[in-house]
Amino acid sequence: MERSAENAVETALPEGPPRRQNPAAERHPSAQSLAGLFTTLREFLLTLDSEGIIRELWSSNRAQLTELETRLLGHSLRGVTSAETFEWMAELIKLAIESGGVKESQYPAELDGEKHTFSLSVIPVVHTAGGPKAVRIVARDVTQQVRDLEKLKQSEALLAQAEELAELGSWDYDLVNMKVTWSAQLGRRFGLGGNGEAVDAETFWQFVHPDDRERSQRNCQERIAERRPFEHETRFLLPGGRVRTFHTRAKPVMDAAGRVVRLVGVSQDITERKEAERRLRESESLLAQAEQLANVGSWELDVDKQKLICSSHFYRMLGLNPEDVSIAHDRDLQMIHPEDRERATRAIESLSAGAQSFENQLRFIVADGTVRTFHSRAVAVRDAAGRLVRIRGMSQDVTERAEAENGLRESQAFLTQAEELANVGSWQFDVDTQMIAWSAQLYRMRGLEPTDAPMSFEQALETIHADDRELARHDLVALTPGRELDHELRFLTADGNVRILHSRAVLAGRDSRGGARVQGMAQDVTERREAENKLRASQALLAQAEEIANFGSWEFDVATNRVTLSEHLRQMHSLGPDDEWSVDFYWERMHPKDRDRVRELSSRALASGEPYSYVSRYLHPDGGVRVHFVQGVPVIRSEGKVMRWVGVLQDITDQTRSEEELRRLTQELMRARDDDRRHMARELHASAGQSLAALKMSLGRLGSELPRKRDLAHELLNSAIELAEGAIREVRTVSYLMHPPLLDEAGLASALRWYADGFAKRSGIQVRVEVPEDFGRHSQEIETTVFRIVQEALTNVHRYSGSRTARIRLAAKNGEIRAEVRDEGCGLPPANQLPGSRAPLGVGIASIRERVKQLNGVFEIESAPGRGTTVRVTLPAAVEKPDGTAVMHEMSRAKAKARAKAGKRVKHASRP
Repeated sequence: MERSAENAVETALPEGPPRRQNPAAERHPSAQSLAGLFTTLREFLLTLDSEGIIRELWSSNRAQLTELETRLLGHSLRGVTSAETFEWMAELIKLAIESGGVKESQYPAELDGEKHTFSLSVIPVVHTAGGPKAVRIVARDVTQQVRDLEKLKQSEALLAQAEELAELGSWDYDLVNMKVTWSAQLGRRFGLGGNGEAVDAETFWQFVHPDDRERSQRNCQERIAERRPFEHETRFLLPGGRVRTFHTRAKPVMDAAGRVVRLVGVSQDITERKEAERRLRESESLLAQAEQLANVGSWELDVDKQKLICSSHFYRMLGLNPEDVSIAHDRDLQMIHPEDRERATRAIESLSAGAQSFENQLRFIVADGTVRTFHSRAVAVRDAAGRLVRIRGMSQDVTERAEAENGLRESQAFLTQAEELANVGSWQFDVDTQMIAWSAQLYRMRGLEPTDAPMSFEQALETIHADDRELARHDLVALTPGRELDHELRFLTADGNVRILHSRAVLAGRDSRGGARVQGMAQDVTERREAENKLRASQALLAQAEEIANFGSWEFDVATNRVTLSEHLRQMHSLGPDDEWSVDFYWERMHPKDRDRVRELSSRALASGEPYSYVSRYLHPDGGVRVHFVQGVPVIRSEGKVMRWVGVLQDITDQTRSEEELRRLTQELMRARDDDRRHMARELHASAGQSLAALKMSLGRLGSELPRKRDLAHELLNSAIELAEGAIREVRTVSYLMHPPLLDEAGLASALRWYADGFAKRSGIQVRVEVPEDFGRHSQEIETTVFRIVQEALTNVHRYSGSRTARIRLAAKNGEIRAEVRDEGCGLPPANQLPGSRAPLGVGIASIRERVKQLNGVFEIESAPGRGTTVRVTLPAAVEKPDGTAVMHEMSRAKAKARAKAGKRVKHASRP
């Protein structure tokens, strides 16, 4: 058997696939039988005896096995294979027998026009005596596994290339064994070498910069506890004392129990990027453009097959499943924003036309429908003939940076618009070159056409008013670090006008060339300065007016509860320049008898937001008492909320005293007139009345002495007696009307009842008098005033109203006396429609108003056309001494306002 085995494998080929088929085997059917196994069964088991004869054939495909068994069983291996194939298989069988173990190799075959690979395993069958008896050959189609392995190798190569292009590497942190493993690329970035080597965690953390170590460890621990991915930037201390900054992205890996056992991630060396960011900050560029360099993906386009192979991260950037090993180029184009597809196509066409590389920025519509912006770089890969076969590239997600750039452009546009709206321009001065550059708005502000070319400092000085040039030169030369330029200069515009520009500037340090720069802004304040000059003139005029009229102005800010006084008002309060003023100070100086009233009035006004005014007494520091008239009006925002109050305070002490003196003289005049009427009434009653009574008695005696016959003398005598009786009645009536004796003897109530009774008899108008039993007696002045008012009111009822009834009502309550006369007549038309010939508000009403005013009362008329008229008078039952007159007057005005607002039928209200 050993000799037969040696014969069976006497020649051999090196391990590997056969180089070519034997032509004779291709022609002879039996020689093709072994090839038929590979083309038909895809997997089979073949048993050879020690003589190399095929004794057993097995396959799971029983339907195709029968014919092959007929061709192969009982035939030698040499007879059913080509010479080259036999030599290769004989060598494999020999090695298996010699080693006593399994030997494996691969066999290439072409099936249906495609190349396939079969895996062959030669297994020696050991005899019970220990010697080899036979061998078994197991064949299996492993084409797909080989292809998958090739793709895996290709993907790993692409990943390694992407890591190198993006300067990143991957790592694995075993949390159970506390070991860290990193990729070869990351090892090279660390300067440590190695691939797949593991170090303990404590050694790994020693590489982290001490200032970042605690933060990085805390970040890892927090994310492990939260079971979610994380990213951060960390500095590493590498061999040789080098410090490199890495951006790390990682995610936790959990076991079946949900416990985090590993961290896997990638780290990208962003040291140069961080350095570039620092340089960008120095050049006043946006840091955000550099911060978005983390998302990078690599890809390769097969031009012939139009297939795109991408790294896993690029798939994720597109929102696709990384398990897909390739996507069609057409599908890739569909993911590009429609407005960018033509540019993408032109970039690929440029490589086909001979270009070596391209760089572009395209928008992609990723899987979730959002739009992301990718910045791509690519190079051409050509075959030996120079034909483009592949395109390899790298894409970076720069969405945030692109948005930042758009935001910057929008900000620049907004800044340009803001400069135009605010009439502000910017400028920059190079100290070394003595050149100055203006913004476009600054050119327009000076009536010039904008240009990008800078001008010399001397040229710029020519645009400044001659009187201000030296100031401009001095301030710019004197500018030092930490000091700010701030001045106003007059400029000459292109049309010859003079404009005032307020400039502010600072020494901005040195630029990239090392030159010193001054950066500033200028705002046109011409209109503001003119307005300020007008305001100052107005304020000076107002100050003069305040001093002449002896009043001051004030402002109360509701939000800050702060009161601002004009200069003259401070003088009126005897406040010095450094003296503080407060609301408490004001209330302390107000007369105690006025304080509560004014507080209540002010509180109501602040709550309602309505204008208010009052008169109060003020205790002057010199010991005197001043009378102040105060008015306040609200300043209301657009939403209706009171923002502040403004008002004036006028010293009316002298005016009040003059009015009081006039009132006193008027009262004396009215009192004298009432005394004259009282005296005249008495004289008429005592003299003319008595004389007429004596005349009547004399005429009566004369009639008794004349003969008793009806003649002319008797008729004339009787007529004279009647005339005497009428004259007596008229004298008595005039005497009572001028001053009824009952007014002095029995009081106002009895006098009004007597007068109402006589008025009813004379006019035919029924009058009802309502007087409470406790009305009592009052001062002669008040009772006389009320009586005269009722007289005048009833006279107007008789003359104008047409009413057949009238009502008189008296009341005394809360320190006030109230009298009211009401009719049911035609009422009064609106004031602007009163006929001049019958105006009821004539001399009589004016007289009533003056009487009421002298007693610090309130006079009102309520009327509505066709609904009657009410005349109402309210008088204080007691009058204060002269200093209190204005207070009583103001109290009555306030009550009258409240009553007038409450009455719906009020058409006319006359107040003193």
